[in-house]
Amino acid sequence: MLNSLPESRRAQVLGRKGLKAWEDGKDWRKYMRGYAGMREMKSRLKESVLEPQKRGVKTIITQKTIDNIGQFQYPGFTKRENKLMLQAQKELLAIARDKNNSNEVAMILTSDLKGKTILLGNDNSVDFGTAKAKNILAGGESLYIIHNHPRGYGFSLDDIHILTDNNSVKSISLITNSGRIETLQKTANYDKIMINKIQTKVLKRCRKNNLD
Repeated sequence: MLNSLPESRRAQVLGRKGLKAWEDGKDWRKYMRGYAGMREMKSRLKESVLEPQKRGVKTIITQKTIDNIGQFQYPGFTKRENKLMLQAQKELLAIARDKNNSNEVAMILTSDLKGKTILLGNDNSVDFGTAKAKNILAGGESLYIIHNHPRGYGFSLDDIHILTDNNSVKSISLITNSGRIETLQKTANYDKIMINKIQTKVLKRCRKNNLD
């Protein structure tokens, strides 16, 4: 999403230091104050399979990629929970490949990681504003959201909003079509009031400069 924004807007969203980090290919998210709950995991795909993906170009999901996603440790997860998450990630990519032309798919998991709801999107996003999605997010508790990014980008601002705007969502994770994995989780230091203040300031600046 940041790539699609003009430089002036990126500067407003990230700040001077954050913009420089983004331009240098470094982690810009740490400059978004208040997102204390962010944790990132790298993919455990075998090196022979995980090849550099050209960001901005949709990657077609292959069975080889799915088969070689290795198990990793989510903070606070048991061995059993990590296995369930691994199964869900593989299922997600298979659904995206077989039923959605390798486009974006989201899976909303219940707190026990057994109940799941599938949302199909396009090559750039999934609509969480549908009645189906709203009902699940409104009625759930400690939900986990996983989704794929066909074009290889990291978390978008929309992804962050889904996490921060919904009390029921405990974490949101992504896996790119080439297998890179990232996760954002709310920790004990998560401060919703601070987050809301930051988001309000960003929106005011965008509106003041006639930015959508």
